[in-house]
Amino acid sequence: MAALPYIQLYIADYLADTAHLTTIEHGAYLLLIFNYWQRGHALNNANGRLASVARMSNEEWEQHEQTLAEFFEIDGDEWINHRIDDDLAAVEAKSTKASIAGKASGATRRANAKRKSNGRSTDAERTPNHTDTDTDTDKKNNTAVAVDLFAGIAPEVVRDFKALRKTKKAAITETAVDGIKREADKAGVTFEAALRICCERGWAGFKADWLTGQPNQPAPARKLKELK
Repeated sequence: MAALPYIQLYIADYLADTAHLTTIEHGAYLLLIFNYWQRGHALNNANGRLASVARMSNEEWEQHEQTLAEFFEIDGDEWINHRIDDDLAAVEAKSTKASIAGKASGATRRANAKRKSNGRSTDAERTPNHTDTDTDTDKKNNTAVAVDLFAGIAPEVVRDFKALRKTKKAAITETAVDGIKREADKAGVTFEAALRICCERGWAGFKADWLTGQPNQPAPARKLKELK
């Protein structure tokens, strides 16, 4: 994968996960994940290479290596961060989908121009947007919509939230997700953090004032693992 111009960094989640790091370890960890994101694959620590990536001397690396290793799965010389891998896969899927949509749009324009020039339309000139009556669409299964709505969110969080909504017999719609995003902004938390809270507390939706225990907060619900 080519280097991407940005990295998805959720401040609240990052600070919660790294509260025990020293200032030096914060800097080293960020350099490691930046390098991971830019390269698009697991880090390689052959011959102590990561000490250089983290801008550390060999002695400094030996002192802090164990702490930094907590954020990775180590397989031989490879340092694997599954969260970054998931984010990279989500960005790649979104980019691929946009590319396909762009090609389809171009094909549609060409087909329309051809119809105009011929003055008629035939079955052979159906555009990529044509849908046969026996083909499943997003209105039936929401599959394509869900990819866009939860782009960049950890797969396990999306899975748990979808399962929760299913137990509540609540469809996942763009309107519902936009509402959660707006309330998350009001509460000063990320969209992903709001989804995590919903899963932990058994809420099918999210309101900023529920976090402060306002009277209109939904009654306590069983946790998701009890509903499965």
